Amino acid sequence: QALPDYNRAIELKPHYYGYAIRGYVYGVKGLVNMALADFTKAIELNPDFGMVYYNRANLYLPKKEYDRCWEDVKKAQSLGYPIDPKFLERLKKESGRDA
Repeated sequence: QALPDYNRAIELKPHYYGYAIRGYVYGVKGLVNMALADFTKAIELNPDFGMVYYNRANLYLPKKEYDRCWEDVKKAQSLGYPIDPKFLERLKKESGRDA
């Protein structure tokens, strides 16, 4: 139900946080491509927003896009954003590598 509000907020003032939150809502709703697009836009507007890299990595993992997933995990870590150890363990197992 919040999507129209986020859409309107982004129309009025495109801001990285608006894209990040709307992307999260899209992801929860299973609208993966729309979520990825919004996370990518948020990163374009603020490349130092670690949470968005981690959220995007969470969408790449089930798509088996391991290279992109690892890139986003490394970027989030470099920005000081904490990575869930269970997520990291799953990524290592599924991708067959440590980084």
